[in-house]
Amino acid sequence: MFVEQKQLDELKRQIAEQQRIVEQKQREAQSLANEIAIMDGQIRETEIALEVTKVDIEKTNEEIAQKEQELAEQKRILNESMRLMYEENETSLLETLLSSHSFSMVLDRMEYLTVVKGKIDGTIKKIEEIKRELETKKVNLEVLKKTQEAKAN
Repeated sequence: MFVEQKQLDELKRQIAEQQRIVEQKQREAQSLANEIAIMDGQIRETEIALEVTKVDIEKTNEEIAQKEQELAEQKRILNESMRLMYEENETSLLETLLSSHSFSMVLDRMEYLTVVKGKIDGTIKKIEEIKRELETKKVNLEVLKKTQEAKAN
C-alpha cells in the first residue's frame, strides 16, 4: 500500500504540475491575444491617420490650384490695367487739354487715371499676397507628404 500511495502522490503532483503549465500557457495565450489586439488597433489607427493625411493633401492641392487660378486672374487684371494706363499716358497733358470740351472732362480723365493707378497698386498687393499664400500652402503640402511617408514606414 505504501508504494501505491507514493505512486498516487507522484501522479497527483504531476497532475498539479500539468495544471500549472496549462494555466501558464493560457495566460501566455491571453497575453499574446491582447498584444495582437493592441497591434491591430495601432495598425488601424495608423491607417486612419494616413487617410486623414491623404485627405489633407488633396485639400491642400485643391487650395493651391484655386490660388494659382486667382493669381492668373489678378495678373490678367494687372495687365489690362497697365495697358489702359499705357494708352492713357500716350496722350500728352496738352493733347488732353486741347481735346477736352470742358475742364470737367480733364478732371474726369485725371480721376480715371488715379482710379486705374489705384487698381494697379491694389492688384499688385493682391498678387503678392496670393504668392505668399501659395508658397505657404506648398510648404504645408510638403510637410503633409513627409508626415504621410513617415506614418507609412
